[in-house]
Amino acid sequence: MLNAGSHPDLLVLEPPEPGKAIRVEAVRELIDFLNLTPQYGDQKVAIILASESMNRHAANSLLKTLEEPPGHSQLILVSQQPALLPVTIRSRCQKLELTPYTGERTENWLREQLADPQADAGLLLAVSGNAPLIACELAGERGLSLRNRLVDDLVALTDQRADAVSMADQWNKAGALAVYTWLYRLCCDLVRYRLLGSEAVANRDLQQQLSHLTAGRSLRQVIDYYDLVIKNYYLLTGPYSPNSGVLLEDFILHWQGIVENRKS
Repeated sequence: MLNAGSHPDLLVLEPPEPGKAIRVEAVRELIDFLNLTPQYGDQKVAIILASESMNRHAANSLLKTLEEPPGHSQLILVSQQPALLPVTIRSRCQKLELTPYTGERTENWLREQLADPQADAGLLLAVSGNAPLIACELAGERGLSLRNRLVDDLVALTDQRADAVSMADQWNKAGALAVYTWLYRLCCDLVRYRLLGSEAVANRDLQQQLSHLTAGRSLRQVIDYYDLVIKNYYLLTGPYSPNSGVLLEDFILHWQGIVENRKS
């Protein structure tokens, strides 16, 4: 029954598709499931994959269950990016950190899964945070194209060769949540590059661009980018349905403002 996905005491919740949020209706169904009596054992198990994808309303609806779970229930939240989970969620969970296996076996396994023999399995693993299933997704049809486009756009903004409003519109068409997920990864690398140098970055094929983007910027400034990405990600997945184009434009204008201040 587990293999068939039909076990009555197990519920696995995940985003409806990559880049989409887990909505409150799905979390309410999960809560109702946990409150039912187990059918085959003494426990019911609910697993939320990519739990950072819960929008704010969904996360808030889960708080009471996290505080006072039914006695026969186990609730597991899985996240490759736990910093994107609300503090209220993280503070109510027992944290179990699983160190990714980064050995040769993982890279060999990934190469076997990739349709393109020229794909850089090591790079895909590094960019995905050594998560091989996410690395497989990054090797798909869209691959790293969105990442490359965002980096080119940031370079254009740095060189004052781009219009903020039109760029925000293009990013919004690509999917605001997907864009902010990549901005999170890129801003992590900006901090690493500024703090530790080029050898510490995950996007190792973008060292020239990262050098250009961090040139003349202090560590405090690149941390500001990271903080803004986290804040706007929370707003984007929150219960109030903000204008995603405005949130994207906010990041772009913030970036432009620092560039202009640096040159003034």
